[in-house]
Amino acid sequence: MPSDFTPSWLLFYGKMVMTSMIMSSLFPYAGPIIKILFRRGCCCCKRKSYKPNTHLNEEFPLERRYAQLLTIFFTCFSYGFSIPLLFIVASFIILIIYILDKLFITYYFKENV
Repeated sequence: MPSDFTPSWLLFYGKMVMTSMIMSSLFPYAGPIIKILFRRGCCCCKRKSYKPNTHLNEEFPLERRYAQLLTIFFTCFSYGFSIPLLFIVASFIILIIYILDKLFITYYFKENV
């Protein structure tokens, strides 16, 4: 085991930190994306008329998304000064999360009544 924050530690754990940040940030979107693909018929038979039934979907988990962004910022600023690539990866993750959240709020999740 390399000692903390040495070059060998950064080479050993840097990839794991980046991979875990990417996976934990983007994995919650896999469920709704797979559900949309199955409803549209992209994974099996083609449906001619697809209308997203937003009243059947769950509400947008705002608290989880906010906690997810805080976790990304905390990880980025904790390890980013020793792993500079982490800032670039975090900015791409935040951009993807922003775009997907906007699309899902508009077309997928039901309204909070």
